[in-house]
Amino acid sequence: MVGRRKHQVRRLLMLVGLPGTPFSNEWIDSFYKGKNSISSVKTPIYNKIIVTGPQRSGTRFVGMLLNDALKDYKYMNKDITTGYKSPTILHTPGQSHKIHTLPRGTRVKTLVVWVDRNTEDVIESEDRIYPHIYPGNPKKKYYEIAGKPILSWHDRCFEREEIPKYLEMFTEHEEKIKSFDRNVHMKKWVWENIQKSKMKVDFIELKYESLEDQKKFVPREQRKEWNAKQVRVDGVNAYHK
Repeated sequence: MVGRRKHQVRRLLMLVGLPGTPFSNEWIDSFYKGKNSISSVKTPIYNKIIVTGPQRSGTRFVGMLLNDALKDYKYMNKDITTGYKSPTILHTPGQSHKIHTLPRGTRVKTLVVWVDRNTEDVIESEDRIYPHIYPGNPKKKYYEIAGKPILSWHDRCFEREEIPKYLEMFTEHEEKIKSFDRNVHMKKWVWENIQKSKMKVDFIELKYESLEDQKKFVPREQRKEWNAKQVRVDGVNAYHK
């Protein structure tokens, strides 16, 4: 029990204790082991950094900022349970249901970055972005899946993708999960009431609104015509520097 409490205290300190403001030099330096008498090279502390949270919360933007700041890391969207040879940033809002199952390894050290954004802004983004799902595609009245028109992001991503994953993972909370009418409501509730207390790996919570002073942050009114995966003014998506 004592050991468990120690882990809980350590994780809480990790949650609130990163030095400096997000993406300041001091904050970024905390992701590395410092130089010593043997080596002049800083070594990444984490093998995997997993950026997740509700879709449309700014996870892609946070991933881009981490990718730009942490030069030793590769950035991709792949399975969070896989071990990678080089330090890796994983942008995976679609795997948020699994983060509490990640084991605390001795060789592979993992950090989860949970991105939190104002709920109403997330919902507005969901409603705005669809059906303009994929970069370069013209806007259409609807898409079709198996011949059935899909009229909204909510219909396509929440009802067909996220709810089934959460129902399978959290069977004992079936009634509660089925009661949610929005993806962001479901994911935030599960994170706060189930997952956070079960986390075995280090994690931090990052408020999207705290990033508004970043040079690469683009105000909402200037992003209205952006496609679903766009994070830069030049239209290049998050997986390219």
